[in-house]
Amino acid sequence: MEALARIGLISRGMVYFLIGGLALLMAVGDSHGKATDTKGAMRNLLEQPFGTFLLSVIALGLFCYAIWRAIQAITDSDHLGSDFKGYCIRSGRMAGAVFHVVLGAYAFALMFLLTSTRGPRTETLLARFLLKLPMGDWLLGGVGAGILIFAIAQFVIAWREQFCDYISIPVRGGRTLKSICKFGLVARGFVFLIIGSFFIQAALKRSSREAGGLKEAWETLRTQPYGHALVGIVALGLIAYAFFTGVEATYRKQT
Repeated sequence: MEALARIGLISRGMVYFLIGGLALLMAVGDSHGKATDTKGAMRNLLEQPFGTFLLSVIALGLFCYAIWRAIQAITDSDHLGSDFKGYCIRSGRMAGAVFHVVLGAYAFALMFLLTSTRGPRTETLLARFLLKLPMGDWLLGGVGAGILIFAIAQFVIAWREQFCDYISIPVRGGRTLKSICKFGLVARGFVFLIIGSFFIQAALKRSSREAGGLKEAWETLRTQPYGHALVGIVALGLIAYAFFTGVEATYRKQT
């Protein structure tokens, strides 16, 4: 299972690196930069030399990550326990497994031209589906609240350095590694804070158009005062988060 974890973490980190890198290029005015999400990063990679090969490697890695998270959730390999908190974390890991299976499948669909690069955003489709259900606005608001809680959890993990519970940070250079990891977690939490607010807004207005994801989060940052600087800082943060996944893949404790 450790091999699945390491391969999956590295592949996931590559996706975050692509997203952060493209946004950083946009922030500094490079014509190759763009504000995009995970799917957009994959589409961009596919257009590069050896893009099909690289995307296939990432897709396989995402499947490995999904399998690892599913095993963690089912077997409780990290000994989270059977209380409410433990079940919440395990449920989140199972949700992450499903998400990465979908993302890996999307990557393969791109390679074999089985999907279109156009169409409604995933967030819009989810919001539209939920709003059609009984008490749909409450369900959509619940999704938004869940995303906000996840975002706050990233801040807490960074502040308390809880990632050290499952990563053996080396003594030499440990302070620098921790700082980079904390910066990455905070940046990721900040992005999810914006995304969660989109879903809350969609629930309050009962409008699926208000729901947004990472791409819309970049746009929101860009339109603020000193927007390009904000985009650049958050982009560097996501690159730091990609580094964090590499640190976890390298120094993760055996379970």
